[in-house]
Amino acid sequence: MLKLFVLATVVLYCNGCFSPDIEPTDEGCPDKDGNIHEFDSAWEEGTDTCVCISTGPVCCQSIPEDMVNFEQNDKSIDDSEAFSEENTL
Repeated sequence: MLKLFVLATVVLYCNGCFSPDIEPTDEGCPDKDGNIHEFDSAWEEGTDTCVCISTGPVCCQSIPEDMVNFEQNDKSIDDSEAFSEENTL
């Protein structure tokens, strides 16, 4: 179940996934530099986020933070009059 959660999390926060042609070892998944990552772990590799599952690594291109622009809305809703005696049944 943890594998599915980790994989789903990676997929939700990325815009393009691929499976590198790298076979897992008994210890986990090697990255492009030969470092071994444990099963059910995630790591950054350049602009990609990778996760190690039993069939090998799955990597997704991360969306650069500067492309995601969430403006904070300072407007508030004043609903104090919505529940006044005049507006209730």
